[in-house]
Amino acid sequence: MFDRTSKGKRECAYEPEDLQRIQDQPVEENHQAMEIYEQVQKLPEEMKTVVILRFYEDFSLAEIAEVTGAKLSTVKYRLYAGLKNIKATFEEGLA
Repeated sequence: MFDRTSKGKRECAYEPEDLQRIQDQPVEENHQAMEIYEQVQKLPEEMKTVVILRFYEDFSLAEIAEVTGAKLSTVKYRLYAGLKNIKATFEEGLA
């Protein structure tokens, strides 16, 4: 599923069965997932990277620290701050 590019960066190539599974989900779940992903895209770059690697690419926190060159504690901070930001956005929308 992952290919290494010449500069050592990972590139994600989705398999057909992954795309089919997404398409088979109810429309409401897809809509909610898209709303969450849109909020992830609005995060500051460092937080966005950590959130995507953790939840969309299934990296461990230690792997994220290694890939990004950040300390584990920094990765944890960026992850939880990003999630808090996303949660606040959705709670704001409900109020």
